[in-house]
Amino acid sequence: MVLGLVLTSIIVCSTIALGLLAYFKNRQNATNKIFAILAFWIVAFIASNFWENESTSIAVASLSLRLDFFSAAFMVYFWLVFCINFPRPIEYLNKAKQIMIALPAMIFALLSFTPWLIHDIRFGERGIDFDFGYLYPFYVVYIVGYMLICSCGILILKYRKAHGLEKTQILYVLLGLSVSATIGIAFNLFLQRALPIELFRIGIYGIVFFVGSTAYAIVKYRLMDVRMVIKKGTVYLLSFALVVALAVVGVTAFVRMTGELISRQLVIVSILVLILSLFVFNFVRSGLEKIANKYLFVSLYNYQEAIRSLGQQLTRTIDLTKIIDTIIKSTADVMKLDKAGVLLRDEASGVYQIQKIVGFKEENGISFVKDNFLTEYLQKTGKPLVHEELRLQIRDAANSELRQRLSNLRDNMKKIEAAICLPLFREAEIQGLIVLGNKISKDAYSSQDIELLETLASQASVAIENGRLYDQVQDLTQHLQEKVDEQTKHLKKLFEVKTEFLHIVSHQLRTPLTALRGLLSMWSEGAFESYSPEEKQKVKQRISISCERLNNITNDMLDTLDLEEGYAKFILEPLDTAEIIDETVNFLKPNFDKKGLFLEFKKPEKSLPHVLGDKQYLPQSFQNLIDNAEKYTPKGGLTITLSQPDSNHIQISFKDTGIGVILQEKEHLFKDKFFRGERADKINTAGSGLGLYIVKNIIDGHHGTVGIKSAGPNQGTEFIVSLPVAK
Repeated sequence: MVLGLVLTSIIVCSTIALGLLAYFKNRQNATNKIFAILAFWIVAFIASNFWENESTSIAVASLSLRLDFFSAAFMVYFWLVFCINFPRPIEYLNKAKQIMIALPAMIFALLSFTPWLIHDIRFGERGIDFDFGYLYPFYVVYIVGYMLICSCGILILKYRKAHGLEKTQILYVLLGLSVSATIGIAFNLFLQRALPIELFRIGIYGIVFFVGSTAYAIVKYRLMDVRMVIKKGTVYLLSFALVVALAVVGVTAFVRMTGELISRQLVIVSILVLILSLFVFNFVRSGLEKIANKYLFVSLYNYQEAIRSLGQQLTRTIDLTKIIDTIIKSTADVMKLDKAGVLLRDEASGVYQIQKIVGFKEENGISFVKDNFLTEYLQKTGKPLVHEELRLQIRDAANSELRQRLSNLRDNMKKIEAAICLPLFREAEIQGLIVLGNKISKDAYSSQDIELLETLASQASVAIENGRLYDQVQDLTQHLQEKVDEQTKHLKKLFEVKTEFLHIVSHQLRTPLTALRGLLSMWSEGAFESYSPEEKQKVKQRISISCERLNNITNDMLDTLDLEEGYAKFILEPLDTAEIIDETVNFLKPNFDKKGLFLEFKKPEKSLPHVLGDKQYLPQSFQNLIDNAEKYTPKGGLTITLSQPDSNHIQISFKDTGIGVILQEKEHLFKDKFFRGERADKINTAGSGLGLYIVKNIIDGHHGTVGIKSAGPNQGTEFIVSLPVAK
């Protein structure tokens, strides 16, 4: 009786404690509240079931027996209701269906106090005895149907559809329910009258499987792997049994030696044995755990060793590519993952770059890290981000803004099917992420999984940092000669530019400077005093032309150097071509009017798309082409037209009626600096020969093209510019 009372008291107290713990963990959650109610009816059932065979009064025993049937009717009902609502309620159950489910429980609970269920209650040889009423078979069908068929059936259906954390939680509940229900139904409904009280009470002791596993699934949102529970439970049970056995052997040996069953010496020896057992327990447990790892849980032991081995491999490798490959391949293979990826963060810009992904889509990987909130959150918490745990973090968020951002992050992780995001830290800054998908088995990540992955992430951070430094050193070593050659090439180019500049000074600038110096010298000596006004005007004109040519050559030469040396930076933005041409035409039209030439811009009937252009250099290229036409067109003028030959380009035509271009000169106009045609020198002596060369460089910088058409001498010239449309 004493042993039964102790065991029953332990189960009752544990059930009450777990029920209250589940309730106060989250009072707003329906599942937690239902479990607390279920715990109450379980306690009522256990207490009445125990007391019906302990009371010496037939009236008390009879009442306890009927309370046993009464509480069992409500216990299995709330068992079913709990399964319906765990881990989330079934939506298609309306109130009418809920009433239909509750109705049998209320009916059988009331029938428990009538002879239709049980009658002729009496004391027998094995304890309380009774006869079955004619409704007892229906009661059995109700208990079996609600407890085993319906409850377990609902959990099996939910288990098949669930994944991750919920799948593991359902598995715990299903295992606890199936074991407890099988034991309870067998011993309480079918073997009650055939077994002695000590064995019959196994039916109520079996309920602890459901209570323990279910409470653990509710309270602990992050569960241990089932295999780990079996392993640890087995090790602790064997350790406890061995220590108790040793203690019993020690006390028994003392009794046999002294011959005294109760004495002061026996009490002292028992206390000493108990204290010694407490110290021995940890040593026994450690030894048994090693044996269990080696012989009973080989796959689990190998799994742990594989993860630790992976960490060691990372610390031995300094090649970044090998480190990333090791992380992806080993983690995915050992943990049986369907997806894995590593993203590293650029130190300067903070932008993530995908190093390697398996299973994930590349665009999903980029979208996942596009929001800075992920980095900020991981930087703040310093812990792995688990998709299944975000629901709890959303619930406990300090404010609505954080709750919304966490909700968006959870939706994003669900969208790309990411289960865990491990931050890779370098000192206090995040240098990258390891993103893992779900297990192929759809099981949740256990607490041990998370701990091992945190260790892996810590080791991976060091390895990746070393790998990055190694890559930088390798890059510097391998490309040092290339950098030297590049700088040498640049110096050679500067030397060539210098040589060319000196050549320009000596040839291009010599003629206007010589003429200008001679004219000014004669002017200062008074050689022009005897000249007529018309002759003096011609001298002034020659001086003006020489100055203009010097100015043109200097400006064009500086523009050419900027373009060739890369000092000219094109800032491309959408520009209205028609607007630019219209402004340039209005600016240069007075020059055409002065020479009696026409300058016509034929605007398109409908507006054309904008082009990508630099607002400083693109107008300069148009100005050069228009200015070129004005200088080399004796009569007639210039016509400018805009068109769109295809959806991707805008075309501008500059067609004049000037001196034309011969075939041999076409290939040199854009290619050779300072090139001028033979007839061009006679018409415009102030030209530099750099105008079209500058136009070609500017248009090339806009990713466009420029071409030339001419039927020959005095047949006019058409320059055609094509520019890409701004998207």
